[in-house]
Amino acid sequence: MKMYVMNLGRTGQNSTIPKLNEEAAIELGANLLGEGVIFVIAVGILAFEVTRQKEKEKKKEENEQAFITNLEHRINELTFATEELDTRLRELTRLAYAKEHKEKVKEAITASTSKTKSAEVVPHSSSQMGFSSGVMMAALIYARARIIEDTPASS
Repeated sequence: MKMYVMNLGRTGQNSTIPKLNEEAAIELGANLLGEGVIFVIAVGILAFEVTRQKEKEKKKEENEQAFITNLEHRINELTFATEELDTRLRELTRLAYAKEHKEKVKEAITASTSKTKSAEVVPHSSSQMGFSSGVMMAALIYARARIIEDTPASS
């Protein structure tokens, strides 16, 4: 490279390259060997550093992926828990409405039996109505209460 820079030894020219004396050749060889060793060490350090950075980045990405996977797993668990609680809430609501309905039916039956006893209703035979008069009366009272009071059956 030194000869190329000094414009010596190009192939298109008829120039002769002067011979170096032994001392200059040893010095030039030592410089070349020293620069080569330094170059190899620099390349080795650079390759080591690049490899180390890639491994560090890979480990960081693996940690982030593990964190994301963990978060997704926890979100799925919380979703299932929420759905389970929602199902339980709906079941409890259904049971509460069923209990409320039973209480209203009992109240209607109690009210109808007390009204029928106090009003001296003429008993009908079950063959004429197809139902017993007490149950029929309770159903009518309950229906009237629902219509008049406008209480919703379920929300």
